[in-house]
Amino acid sequence: MSRDPWLRRLLTAALVLVGAVVTAVPAQAAPCTGPTCYRLWADFTVTASTTPALPLLVAPGGTHSYTVRVTSTGWRTGGLTGPMQWPDGPAPREVFVVWDPASDDEFIVPRAGSFDGGWPIGGCGGYRWPGLACYGNNMPVGSFSQFTYVWQAPRAPGVYTFTIRVDTPNFTEYDENNNSVTLTYAVG
Repeated sequence: MSRDPWLRRLLTAALVLVGAVVTAVPAQAAPCTGPTCYRLWADFTVTASTTPALPLLVAPGGTHSYTVRVTSTGWRTGGLTGPMQWPDGPAPREVFVVWDPASDDEFIVPRAGSFDGGWPIGGCGGYRWPGLACYGNNMPVGSFSQFTYVWQAPRAPGVYTFTIRVDTPNFTEYDENNNSVTLTYAVG
């Protein structure tokens, strides 16, 4: 009989502990604050140039090329200083460079592209006709990738735009406002 009260207390304590464990919220890291707390970021920038140079006038149905350079820069924020470029930072799992002509009559010239240096961004393929998307696995901080593609201009005279952008899905960058460039050219 002396075991019964002891056993009841043990079972009660076990149930209370199980209830506490089951209803507990997952642990989270404390917010990062203070002079020694920093966050590292990566930031992607895209720049582009054309041949012939801007202001660009292309013959109807003529060819012109876009040279694109994507750069990955590291940034550090927090602590006692303002944001500063940093030699380290995270790298996204995937990087897309999207070439997006505004006209359905402008299209890429087959086999007229080149990789001009830097971090290799892999294969390129169709994207929302007549666009093009180039895919790369990660692109580490401090690297760049540069390539050129030749496009055939529309046959109708007029003013056209062409947008090139870099996209890093499921990845937060330091500055999302420098991920695209839009070039304007004339056909005449």
